[in-house]
Amino acid sequence: MGRWERYLPIASLAEAAGIRDAIEAFDFSDYEGPVSLLGGDISYVCAVRGTHARKNGQTPIGPVGQLYACIYGDKYLVGGIYGYELDYVLGADDYRTYFEDIGLDLVEKAKEADPLASEAARERMTTVLNHVVSGSKVSTIVNRAIGIEERPQIAKILLMHGPATCDEIKRGVYPGNLRADWYTVLSELVKEGFLIEEYQDGKYYYSLAEGAGQMLECYEPLDIPTTPEEKIIKSLGERGSLSSADIAFAIGASTTSVREHLRKLIDQNVVVAKGRGSSRRYALA
Repeated sequence: MGRWERYLPIASLAEAAGIRDAIEAFDFSDYEGPVSLLGGDISYVCAVRGTHARKNGQTPIGPVGQLYACIYGDKYLVGGIYGYELDYVLGADDYRTYFEDIGLDLVEKAKEADPLASEAARERMTTVLNHVVSGSKVSTIVNRAIGIEERPQIAKILLMHGPATCDEIKRGVYPGNLRADWYTVLSELVKEGFLIEEYQDGKYYYSLAEGAGQMLECYEPLDIPTTPEEKIIKSLGERGSLSSADIAFAIGASTTSVREHLRKLIDQNVVVAKGRGSSRRYALA
């Protein structure tokens, strides 16, 4: 639900102490990027050691004896820090088979024995956190502007589809602002009161907020087609040549029904088909 663990490879337990000290002393109040429903922060959890090496698919885990500092926090903040999502790779059930937690007392002793390594790790982690925060300010300014620009298209997608995920909205806006960080764009629109964010079945869904209509008054009235044929014509007019699967997604219908409507539009000389098989595309005549 919006919070991740991340395992940072370290050379010694003294470094774990430095990472912990940096996180506990850091002020996250200047962070302006998106946050999950559970709020934005990061906390140090513990140091761990790999006890077995293995590969899960293409993801290496190990080597044996590798030390990690485990941190936990908001997915948007933690996602900006280099490390491994070992809990995701392994799964909760066999974590204990491949890793062992190291007591805080051993971390403190390591800090006392090698304060220079601990201080160097603290400085490095503080620099990383500063980059995450400063980068969020630039990213937020850019993506906030993109969100304002794309309000009408986002509203159109949600009015046609109902609640949609970030990936669905991004795909619906294509070929618009692909440069955008769409999680940040949508997060900013949630903050503005344009969208509502809800967590269901392991995914975040977005829908229009009650006051969204007022924010659209400065734009041209939304032309929302009602019949499947109107939706197909509208999508092809806006996005050019599309496959039947692209059209199906754009109008929120099955590929089978879309093909039936396309045949009618082709017979009426409204739409033309180009290519065969999987390369077949449709465009307005």
